[in-house]
Amino acid sequence: MTITTLVQSLDYSQQQFQLLNPKNYKSIIELFNDSCRLYPAQPAFSCLEHTLSFDDVDIMSRNFAAYFLNQTNLQQGDRIVIQLPELAHAC
Repeated sequence: MTITTLVQSLDYSQQQFQLLNPKNYKSIIELFNDSCRLYPAQPAFSCLEHTLSFDDVDIMSRNFAAYFLNQTNLQQGDRIVIQLPELAHAC
């Protein structure tokens, strides 16, 4: 990532932050769901030159949750822990 790309990315993030006004939301889940609804094609996450849109992340997270509800003994409301290494290539 070049400095210009990074600055543009940060500028975009600040613009989105101001547009969404997180103070209007009761939870991070509500903010995430609204972001997915409003900006489905916009980048939500980038790592090592791979980018996922809000729609990508929404679909993947719903599929991940469905797996736990349908393929395990977990029930809605149960909590799990996922531990990943703190390395950029783990993205």
